[in-house]
Amino acid sequence: MTRVVRRAAVWAALLGLAAGGVAAGQEGEPPRAARRAPDDELALSTDWALAREAAADGPRAVLVGELLERWRSALACQLYVDAQAQGVRVPVPASITWGETRALLELHDVVVVEGPGVGGSWSVRAHHRRSLSQKECRPRVVEADALPAHNELVSVTLRVRHGQGSQIFAALRALLTRDPNRLGNILFLPSSETLVVVDLAPRVAYYAELLRRLDVPLARHAHRVIRRGAEELAKLLREAIGANQGLDGAVIVADPAGGQVVVTGPSAAVAHLRQQLEALDAP
Repeated sequence: MTRVVRRAAVWAALLGLAAGGVAAGQEGEPPRAARRAPDDELALSTDWALAREAAADGPRAVLVGELLERWRSALACQLYVDAQAQGVRVPVPASITWGETRALLELHDVVVVEGPGVGGSWSVRAHHRRSLSQKECRPRVVEADALPAHNELVSVTLRVRHGQGSQIFAALRALLTRDPNRLGNILFLPSSETLVVVDLAPRVAYYAELLRRLDVPLARHAHRVIRRGAEELAKLLREAIGANQGLDGAVIVADPAGGQVVVTGPSAAVAHLRQQLEALDAP
């Protein structure tokens, strides 16, 4: 019996250590059960920090954990602040909105993740950027047309409709590697030309918009050289592409042996370049 009691005490201590990152204000009576995303324009006065850590006429500096604890009451939400983020100090004005707070914290490498929490009440979780990928690992599956506006970890399936799935996947993955959060992931299913994107909702919306712009119908036109050489015509067309953003995505290939210039790319761009070819190489 004594061993059982000791084991229970050890587990309780370990759980207490694991929960060390939770803001102190979570202890005691829980907040009201808010069940939807807060208004980004909701403002919070920071007069409580006016008397300390402030220059006479400059912004005051407050701890992230203390600032978010004030927001916990204002938003009526569940709150978790990891240990690395709690001690970061940020300058705040006399009044700050919730949207401004999230943006300010991100400038100081503290990322706020939001979403439905336990029991359906709203949950706010603040992580230092370098620990974000370790703490947030359970995305919510949503439809592409139902992405939340707040920073929630989501998983979305996107369909490539006009081919080039592998090329589009490579382009998006290249962008993903530059993301400082190191949280997202993109998978490609070649058999169904489908992309699965996991990331914070605003980032997923960014990738979805890029996919929409890249996933366009392609056309191909082979022009038989009449008057000019294939290499000369190809050079002139590449210069035209460089001078006109509307022709981005078009690819020019010269085939001197076959006596032709091949143009591939978005349909509108190919149609425009075909007209230029005919004008440049008129007999």
